[in-house]
Amino acid sequence: MINANPASPPLSLLVLHGLLCQSYRVLSSVHTHSSISSVPPQLLTCLGPPHAESYSRQQFQLGFTLIWKDVPKVQMKYSTQSMCPIKGEANVARFLFRLLGTGIIELFLYSKLATCAFSQ
Repeated sequence: MINANPASPPLSLLVLHGLLCQSYRVLSSVHTHSSISSVPPQLLTCLGPPHAESYSRQQFQLGFTLIWKDVPKVQMKYSTQSMCPIKGEANVARFLFRLLGTGIIELFLYSKLATCAFSQ
């Protein structure tokens, strides 16, 4: 889940999203937080057209949710329950870039190890 301000769209993340879609089956969605009064239409469709209502989450390897929100800098939570947010477009881009060279299984194990390290 990525929070970004529509006044300053994270263009590098949009490029990385496209690259991830070439390597993985990505479930992409765009939402608007109540802190934002309006978002340009092109930003609401920046991750492509919405998926059909009949999809199953199990069909996808990766979920990519972009929420347009009034935040000072881009924020990302990979595991919404157990990890601190990753802040800043460059840091989020670095994390996503690693997905391109790492398998999903390795990343899942890495996130579990990080959770164990932070909980001690």
